[in-house]
Amino acid sequence: YFRNSQINSQHFVWLSNLYRGCGTDLELTSNLQDAYDCEQCFTFTVYAKNNGPSDVGLAQVSGILPAGLTYVNAVPSKGTFDSMTGKWQIPSLKITDQESLAVEVCATQSSIAFDMELLGDGEETDPDNNTIMKTILVTYLDAQDDMAETTENTPVLIDWLSNDSSIGGTILVNTFTVLSSPQGLVET
Repeated sequence: YFRNSQINSQHFVWLSNLYRGCGTDLELTSNLQDAYDCEQCFTFTVYAKNNGPSDVGLAQVSGILPAGLTYVNAVPSKGTFDSMTGKWQIPSLKITDQESLAVEVCATQSSIAFDMELLGDGEETDPDNNTIMKTILVTYLDAQDDMAETTENTPVLIDWLSNDSSIGGTILVNTFTVLSSPQGLVET
């Protein structure tokens, strides 16, 4: 506690350095659901927030594209996303700023384990809110279910040699197994 008459420039420098040495609290969240019932492609958003008390010059989120996902597109509110490494670089994150990354992916397996982490260039004061460890389940649409719900069948193109199929123009890799010889097939 200082009286106004006791405060001088040395005290300001000392208080400023103390404040800077406090680190900052970065927070990572997402809107990932526990399960997706879709034709395998979906979009999720990752949020990086600076809760203060200091600005961050560079922040990075890693682990955005785990095994079992194929990258389609990503749109960052700030910074750049590298689809090869699955890392999102944010050039600066000021106090109370929140940036977002919308990621469109296609699932290639039914269980996908995310392990994302947000790191900044300074000391972290609350590392417990810097990670997202979550496993999601993807339920694939079945043509029989489609017929039961809509009274129409969605055409499914199947490549018997590669075990790939295509629904609505989306190629689904290694999506089926032939258990017996197929009957009623029409070759084209």
